[in-house]
Amino acid sequence: MEESKNASFSERFKVLGVEISLERQEEGIVEVRNTEDRKAELDATIDGIVSRNKLSYKEGESLRSRLTFADQQVYGRTSKAAIMAIGDVPHDAGPDAPLQPETKKALQWVKERVVHGPPRVATLKERSRAFFYTDGACEPGPEGSLPKCSFGGAIFAGSTKLYFGMEIPEDIARPWLARAGKEQMVFECEMLPYLVGLALAPSAFKHRDLLVFVDNEAARKTFVKAFTRSEEGSLILDSALPLEEELDVRAFFCRVPTHSNLADGPSRLSFEEVEKMGCKRIHISKKWLARALNVVH
Repeated sequence: MEESKNASFSERFKVLGVEISLERQEEGIVEVRNTEDRKAELDATIDGIVSRNKLSYKEGESLRSRLTFADQQVYGRTSKAAIMAIGDVPHDAGPDAPLQPETKKALQWVKERVVHGPPRVATLKERSRAFFYTDGACEPGPEGSLPKCSFGGAIFAGSTKLYFGMEIPEDIARPWLARAGKEQMVFECEMLPYLVGLALAPSAFKHRDLLVFVDNEAARKTFVKAFTRSEEGSLILDSALPLEEELDVRAFFCRVPTHSNLADGPSRLSFEEVEKMGCKRIHISKKWLARALNVVH
């Protein structure tokens, strides 16, 4: 047996480029991180690509695969878009293909985030739970007018009961739709409530296991994957995921039928049901919404 594999018993050990620490097991905590050798290897690979300013299709695919594995040992879910960008090298890109600016930016970000990020922590400690119902709508308006885009949510976290619902004002919706180049934005409206809840009601979610109920399968899968190729959806996701990490939220995204979705009413500005349940309203300012959608207002 190789000497490196014939290690003595220890509370910290290595397996296939991964280091597992049981040093906090009495607290019910296990830490998982990339080994120093694995991090040094990825560091050198990224530095080499940036230095020569070239990345072939084959090299991009290989690096994306390695980074995807390494990312599993890092806390949080904010790396997926950058890792996907690194692998998005054209098939016909040869060994001398120049490094694209967006790929270079992704490499530099991944180096900081994945290679040097904090370890993933698993805990046996029981955490409080929260329940978050989300919904969005985008319905055609009269001929020649903008579609009616709206969103809503209902939050239940212990004794905390909250809701919100809002139609996107025309002076925000118009530039948002124009930038997207389309009139049907239901996917983005379905994603928006998650960001709203994390940003405007953080204390309801902090250090909790969170069940998020979504009745749009495309939006649900996007949250699970932490990635979408929709530019407007990416803007929402890129704002929500750092908050998820900052609040130490472990989110689970569940499918809920529309007729069982408590956010269906608020998303259509009907609040009677959630108010009967004792929910208090979260008010969303136009200024905050414009900033969240990256619209000059």
